[in-house]
Amino acid sequence: MDKRRILRALKESGTCALLTGDEIRLYLLLLAASRENGQGVIPRSVIRETLGTNHPPIRLTLACMRLEQLGLIEFDHRHTRSGNELRYQVHEPLNTGIK
Repeated sequence: MDKRRILRALKESGTCALLTGDEIRLYLLLLAASRENGQGVIPRSVIRETLGTNHPPIRLTLACMRLEQLGLIEFDHRHTRSGNELRYQVHEPLNTGIK
């Protein structure tokens, strides 16, 4: 998985324009933490440290939902709800037509 190509596609597809600051930071964090096959596991504590300790949990939930809705990340919900970590698969942005 070429992470630089994915970042370039994020910008060129227009998807970046659809994301909030929280969503962009979360996507970049998950992309950076993913393995070569795009799969990743990240502790919630790392996400909290990255987004800030005053970051309300609902904002993380909304950012995760939005990234899934846009097809950027697919979360493994069997492990996500109860665990202290997020398991996920990174997907390349689709062209939205927005530049």
